[in-house]
Amino acid sequence: MLEHPDGIAAPRFTGIPTFMRAPYAAEIKDIDIAMAGVPYDGGVTNRPGARHGPREIRNQSSFMRGIHHVSNINPFEICRVADVGDGPTYISFDVDGLDPVYAPGTGTPEVGGITTVEAQKLLRGLGGLNLVGGDVVEVAPPFDPSGNTALVGATMMFEILCLLAGTVRARG
Repeated sequence: MLEHPDGIAAPRFTGIPTFMRAPYAAEIKDIDIAMAGVPYDGGVTNRPGARHGPREIRNQSSFMRGIHHVSNINPFEICRVADVGDGPTYISFDVDGLDPVYAPGTGTPEVGGITTVEAQKLLRGLGGLNLVGGDVVEVAPPFDPSGNTALVGATMMFEILCLLAGTVRARG
């Protein structure tokens, strides 16, 4: 079991800033719950700054209680919890962010969404991150008998697959 620091024994402003002062782990081996941050501004068009979110969430979480006030659950007693830093990144691509002209087969079409070229550029911009997995969600074939949405989903998944392969290659 990983040790969760005692807020009384060690001041909250000391040590590596991790979420709720959970232990830091470089790998997800032997961890039940791994928490990760993605300091990334590439998804915004007007007001950058989200890249600072993971660090500040970690900073503010040092003031949180270890036991939930309603459920009385202390996740640090039940599970092996660790902050894996900024473990890696998992990409989830939601096709309903695309304009329905490119992906009509989705549960929530978004008129004015991004194009497939913009989506590919966005995914390719994630190259160099420590990626551990990815998925494509919201492809609903019954709403697109042409199969185009599924083709777009397959294309985006291939982009993610190539990003993952690049991560493996970079690790040597």
